[in-house]
Amino acid sequence: LDCKEPQCQGAIAEAPKSLDHLCQKCRAHFEELLSFLRDLGLAYELDPRLVRGIDYYTRTVFELCSRELGAQDALLGGGRYDDLVELLGGPPTPGVGFAGGMERLVLVLSQHLTANPDAPDLDVYVVPIGDEGRRKALEVLARLRRAGVAADLDYMGRSLRKVMSVAARRARHALLLGPDELAQGALTLKDLASGESQTLSLAEFLADPRAFLSPLPFGEKGGGDPFPRKTG
Repeated sequence: LDCKEPQCQGAIAEAPKSLDHLCQKCRAHFEELLSFLRDLGLAYELDPRLVRGIDYYTRTVFELCSRELGAQDALLGGGRYDDLVELLGGPPTPGVGFAGGMERLVLVLSQHLTANPDAPDLDVYVVPIGDEGRRKALEVLARLRRAGVAADLDYMGRSLRKVMSVAARRARHALLLGPDELAQGALTLKDLASGESQTLSLAEFLADPRAFLSPLPFGEKGGGDPFPRKTG
């Protein structure tokens, strides 16, 4: 099915389609997978001739593709291999995975990330004030990173003015931790684009920091999802 030779194309066109010959359990599994993709708003294209080069895959295989790469558009490919661990002597263990082409990923990402090279690379720059603020800042930084927030802080003990200058270049928000804030169990969050500040409960912010942050744009190019999915 993956043959690229012209003499193969006639046979491939007439070959039975795998989607027409699924067992009852496999069809139910596949329909459930497609429903999850629809619920998540992920675009996909069914390709009954999509195959992987290794025979341990079970049920679904997939590729993630980019419209920006021309004919060789696959960024990564993979699938399920529910029998592989048992085949190697382990207990029955379901699995799914993929492998990607690093050069293609770098090429596509660079086209977006260089659209605005001056855009800040951090969601939050933590600005501690005083000894108590510096001690608390390390804990806050660790929790932000565990929550998937791109964050950093000043490690050099610079003046507040210099730290805020660095924050303005590198981040979208400054998170200030000073004696007044800590005494109230709070923090000050400043939007460095608009200049607006707000005082928030430290516990509530750390419970769901992204709820309080404006999103970091992925470059400045529009045009929707650059990575349409193929599922087979």
